[in-house]
Amino acid sequence: PFSVVHFHHGQTAEKKQVRFRDQAQKFVENLCESEGVECLVEKSSKTLKSEAEFRDFRLNYLKNKTNSHWIFLAHQMEDLFETRILRLIRGTGPEGIKAMKFQRGSWIRPLLEVSGKELRAY
Repeated sequence: PFSVVHFHHGQTAEKKQVRFRDQAQKFVENLCESEGVECLVEKSSKTLKSEAEFRDFRLNYLKNKTNSHWIFLAHQMEDLFETRILRLIRGTGPEGIKAMKFQRGSWIRPLLEVSGKELRAY
């Protein structure tokens, strides 16, 4: 069986951001429905304020509420670039600059060589 999990990071004071999150959720739900794929939506019940809180919210769900052998993550080229820049700013060494890997255990990031522009065009 194959499922898609969409994470809605919940409410924020910025209405434009909430609208985007709602639209993204609807897009994923509609795409899954048209392809006959199960769609699970996990929406935060509290206001998440930082990237660390967003990440913890997602990882907690994936580690504790799924029993999947393989987990495919949607990180793409700009996510990798952003992570590397942030690590450089924080003073990481050569090992830290490697950032995200295509595969780490059962976690796979197949879109690391695809740009956000290419994904939006698709």
